[in-house]
Amino acid sequence: MMKNIIYGLWLGLGSCVAADVALAEETAQFERERERADSERLQQNRHFEALSVEADKPKTEWPPVADGKTVSLTREEALAHPDLLNQALASALLQNQLDKVLFLYPIYTKLPLQEQDTLARKWADAVYERSQRRHTQAIRLYRELIAQSNQLFLIRFQLAQALFENKEFEAAEDQFRKLASERQVAENPQLAKVVGEYLQAVRNGQTWNFSGGVTYLQDKNINSAASDFDYTVDRRDAEGNIIGQAKVSSDKPESASGLNFNAGAERQWQWGNGWFHQFQSNVSGKYYWDNKRFNEVTGRVGAGVGYQNITDKVAVTPFVEQSWYAGGSKKSDTVRRFSRSAGVSVEASKWLNHQWQVSGNAEYARQRYQERKHLDGYSSLLSLTAFYLPNARQHWFAGADYLYNKTRDKENAYQRPSVRLGWGQEWGKGFSTRVVLSYGYRRYQAPNFWQSVQKNREFSANVSVWNRALHFWGITPRLTWQYQQTKSNQKFYTHDKNRLFIELNKQF
Repeated sequence: MMKNIIYGLWLGLGSCVAADVALAEETAQFERERERADSERLQQNRHFEALSVEADKPKTEWPPVADGKTVSLTREEALAHPDLLNQALASALLQNQLDKVLFLYPIYTKLPLQEQDTLARKWADAVYERSQRRHTQAIRLYRELIAQSNQLFLIRFQLAQALFENKEFEAAEDQFRKLASERQVAENPQLAKVVGEYLQAVRNGQTWNFSGGVTYLQDKNINSAASDFDYTVDRRDAEGNIIGQAKVSSDKPESASGLNFNAGAERQWQWGNGWFHQFQSNVSGKYYWDNKRFNEVTGRVGAGVGYQNITDKVAVTPFVEQSWYAGGSKKSDTVRRFSRSAGVSVEASKWLNHQWQVSGNAEYARQRYQERKHLDGYSSLLSLTAFYLPNARQHWFAGADYLYNKTRDKENAYQRPSVRLGWGQEWGKGFSTRVVLSYGYRRYQAPNFWQSVQKNREFSANVSVWNRALHFWGITPRLTWQYQQTKSNQKFYTHDKNRLFIELNKQF
């Protein structure tokens, strides 16, 4: 039955899958813009519902249903009329109405095997596996279908889409190039445009990606001075016994105005079957034009290997890092080498379903300081995050982190467990907001100059608001309010900061 398909019905495809291409391009952008990963991936997951094909009715030997009118049947009645069920499924498949295919699929599978059309069943199986994000199985079924009937243009197109979604870019490019050579594409400018956009998206997934951002800073306490400038502390002997008190005056807060900047470049090279190697680089820093003693720059370069598909990603990336710093209150206005480090980062993420993603990152680095040798040592970081996307306009995330910084002198070594919670929301009239809260507890390993172990409770809040209609040169400005508070058992380290600034970020 299905083998009699006339694939000339594809004349209307071009105008109908353009939205799907846009969503596929958002998927590629998701890998470069983690902050918006949630909403973009949700849109990709739902692209089956958005895809609609305007096509002529298939010319087959099947009789029309009630002269083209809709017939309402219960599940039991449909199973009692396998000819109508076969016709309904075939029509949905031929017109690329994937939502209808998925609706009919559980009913169709109840038919006795002798009543099922072999080609239609396998095609529906492939659509179902793809909808369940089991792309490896879907791709295998699509390949078997093409081996059975290589004239089914639509099946090859769905195979190419599935390969693209599963990050098998080399194989996807091969299929899209085969589609580009077909007569249907050559004779239909809209369809040629769609295939061309997919090919461009494939190439974009394997080319250099650049990003950058600038934030205006106005810090009234750049040196993190204590809230109380003059206070009394206990004096202790070598055994820790209190032997008296002393008055201490901390530094006064210093103000500074400047820019926080960042720029990055990265690229992936695909091997096939989801494997790749990658290069990553990033430079970030702070430049204060009226207090240059606090200027700083950090550069990082890494190269590694990984594997990815539509739901999973794992990557291992060794890296080196170098930082420059002017030195703070008592140093010069010129930045100079401050520290260097080398280590390895391991990251993994998995989409559990259309709404939940879990990710983790582990990093180890050996650190060496140019002058402050007492800080030499290593750092270990473990980070876990869960993302939840109830719909395309809202996302939540929660995470836990553990940082261990070991130094030569134990009074500078510390452990810092922390938790964080975030919420993003799109509102009416183009407005969006994002709120991130975090809390950490930093505990040092040994008594410091004050003969006690320092313990800090650290809280931060970030609230951003922007309007998507305010957009120029690919940049949407964000107005961000940031509050940071540190409460320490040693008053010298208790302080808070309150800032309001504008963020400008762009990826290209």
